[in-house]
Amino acid sequence: PVPAASEQSADLRRVVATEAIDMPVGRRWKAYGSAKAIDSADVPAQVAATIEALAPAYRTGVRVAKGELLLSLDDKDFVRQLSMAQEALASIDAQLALLDIDARSAESSITIVEQEAELAKVDVERAVQAKRDGAALDREVDRLRSASLLAERLLVAAREAREKIPARKMALKAERSRQESARDIARTGLDRCEVRSPLDGVLQIADKEVGEMAQPGMRVARVVGTDSVEIPLLLPASARLHLEVGNSALLRPDRIDANEVIARIVRISPEDDPMTRTLTVFAEADGSAGIAPGSFVEAEVSAAGTETRTVLPRRAVSGGRVLVIDEISPGETTGGHRAGRIRTHPVEIEFGITGLVESSGLPDTEWVVVRERLPKGTRLVLDASRQIAEGIAVEPIAPDSASVSKNGTRKDVVSNDTPMKGSVAR
Repeated sequence: PVPAASEQSADLRRVVATEAIDMPVGRRWKAYGSAKAIDSADVPAQVAATIEALAPAYRTGVRVAKGELLLSLDDKDFVRQLSMAQEALASIDAQLALLDIDARSAESSITIVEQEAELAKVDVERAVQAKRDGAALDREVDRLRSASLLAERLLVAAREAREKIPARKMALKAERSRQESARDIARTGLDRCEVRSPLDGVLQIADKEVGEMAQPGMRVARVVGTDSVEIPLLLPASARLHLEVGNSALLRPDRIDANEVIARIVRISPEDDPMTRTLTVFAEADGSAGIAPGSFVEAEVSAAGTETRTVLPRRAVSGGRVLVIDEISPGETTGGHRAGRIRTHPVEIEFGITGLVESSGLPDTEWVVVRERLPKGTRLVLDASRQIAEGIAVEPIAPDSASVSKNGTRKDVVSNDTPMKGSVAR
């Protein structure tokens, strides 16, 4: 039997259409991470002492400057140690001064004893000559020799005393160096009794009270710098070939009222994780952008765009296909409308991108890059989720960013899924 046919209407179904965009686009990857402050410090106590006083700025959330006082420890023990070291140094200096006097006295004594020994030697020689001449007795010669030996003994003792002086000086100087070290340690301990902020930032932890005992290494405060933050991001290991330092990363903090922040990749880990097959990149952002340290961040990392690819609005792709509008000759339609025919075309999404594409004139912020490029000038139905039969003749309408919503409808035209009155599906 021959099926009944209705008369074709001159009115065509009107659809909002857009053209495929060709532009250089780099690969994109989505990643997640937690922000952390680049400059942060756990401030420890460096000496064992009791907390004596807290500074007015020692409060959680208070901004502090580098070198600003946070709290004071009891310094009485270090004051006494410093005083003892200084007194020991004064005593050593006095002993060194006495050694200088002894050195001068020893030189004078040696000179005198040398002269006495020389005279005693001359007397012995005279006595020996007198004995030969029969004018002296052996007893007198022996007495003079004994006196000469005594002078020699005194000379040896004087020289020994002089030679011991440099060694005594060295011992005193070594003791002085030890006492100087003790003095410096006491001064350092005295300085460490004042705990100060090591950097400009905000106090995150300030939980100590007056009277608590601080031990070396105990954390008494934590200061967090807010000038810049760093976000470690995990990406597939295959992304290493496309990434380099300086690539951009679009950060989206996990807050309703947060704005997107553009950051830069400043470091890339040299090794891949063999368990997760990922690599770590580090994005750095300005702290004034509103990303708080510790917050969870979603990021879109972009490689440099060098290859021209076809970019489509995400809503133009549905179920791995797009609705292409092929031009038809004016004779196939009535009324002289600029018409086209719907054809489904399969596409494979390679990756997605976000943000406005100014050349499109659309308010869309979600886009996809397809693996195979579409022919230049290809027209598509803006919303591929509409139920439009393949082969139907339609009238494409250019989108207007001021009057086209993101669901593909136009405020002053009929929606894509609402056929015009009297239209016939072919």
